[in-house]
Amino acid sequence: MHGEGLGYRRIAKRLNEMGVKTARGKEFFPASVHSILKKKKIRDERI
Repeated sequence: MHGEGLGYRRIAKRLNEMGVKTARGKEFFPASVHSILKKKKIRDERI
């Protein structure tokens, strides 16, 4: 979704509309989407 140009707020909204929950069973917020994508980017750069 981020690759499609969606911002963190829209990604969080779409995930929540789809019924996707975080690992802790909570709704997504823009900050949680940002954190996940940031960690993924760091991990991908190390590989």
